Amino acid sequence: GPREQARLCAAALALVEEMKPLAGKVAEQAFLHDLPGVTGNGYWALLRVLDCCLSRLLSKVKNLSSERESVFFAARASTLMGAVKAYLDIFEILKHLFEATVDFGSEQAGKTRETRRAARASGGEEEKGNGSGGGDEGTLFFLDVGMEQVHERIDKLDLSVLYGDKFGYQYTYRLRHFLRAIVLTAASYSKSYSKHSDDHYVTQLASTYMHGLNFLMRPAKKGERVLEQYNQGDINFVKSFWNLTELPVATKFGAVVGASVEVCRVLNIPSSSPISMPKVGGGEVSIAMFPDKDEMKATCGPEYEAPTSIAARLISYRRLQGQEKEEDPEAAGRSPIAQMQQMQLPPGLSWARKTRPASPYLVVHFHGGGFIAQSSASHEVYLRDWAKGI
Repeated sequence: GPREQARLCAAALALVEEMKPLAGKVAEQAFLHDLPGVTGNGYWALLRVLDCCLSRLLSKVKNLSSERESVFFAARASTLMGAVKAYLDIFEILKHLFEATVDFGSEQAGKTRETRRAARASGGEEEKGNGSGGGDEGTLFFLDVGMEQVHERIDKLDLSVLYGDKFGYQYTYRLRHFLRAIVLTAASYSKSYSKHSDDHYVTQLASTYMHGLNFLMRPAKKGERVLEQYNQGDINFVKSFWNLTELPVATKFGAVVGASVEVCRVLNIPSSSPISMPKVGGGEVSIAMFPDKDEMKATCGPEYEAPTSIAARLISYRRLQGQEKEEDPEAAGRSPIAQMQQMQLPPGLSWARKTRPASPYLVVHFHGGGFIAQSSASHEVYLRDWAKGI
């Protein structure tokens, strides 16, 4: 009713007023943590998220006020008010995050400010620690602030609204909908995984589809499910979910949808001995694939054994010199391509692919998730596009 609408509008304005001093304090800390000539750090990112939420909240409040005179307002009132409530809840979460940020860095920012003033007074800008505020030389972390209190404050908040239909509001349009699709799939698959974890993957996918339709119509339930799964921290579910991209159908998806490339194959790089690579200015640099055995035992446990090789995928839009694949002559002679090459072609045509000179450049990409799930085949779609574009 009108009273509820007025209450929501008043609550929005009150939250905006409460956030003004907090945003100012975070902005002060943001300036202190910029590197010379570079404007950008986590404080600026937090302010950017606040700006996006504020603009969307005010937009929803404006829509709610302007639609009151419409003949269809009674039918749309619940939808409009639901959007305002959702952004109010997100704004409330951001307020707690800003309060924690201010408390987290106020003492450290004071130390940093005094350090910079002393540096300017001495005629130099070369402060130790790069303005990190950590107190120790060269550190980028706040060593004197306990993180337990920050985590306790965040854990008391209901974060399910962040995973509802407003998820990804701070991103661009295309990225926002892509991320929402991933969250919807994760919520749906988690329901299927809890009931059909031992069944065939076709059964799991069918169940995921049915739960997805339900969550699509009820985004609030989707947010609650995602938060519940996040709090459980089940690593087996994480592996199972992200390994969906390793299904036989999914692994062939990149070759069908992605750009056509002449070279795309898996290489096994031996890890037993360091690799020597030439430097641009002359000389060589030695790269060790793994630390020494003592360091490996200290970080990964005494029973951990390093793999003898590392799997990497070589993708090249054109076949370059040095990328030829060594094959078994007998097996190569029985391949369909070899049989086609025995056919007679008109003069001027050849089955052989042209090999171009070697390139002086190499782009090395480390995809995410490799320590838990997925392989290079899961990322082949965009890597093919990169190879063609570069």
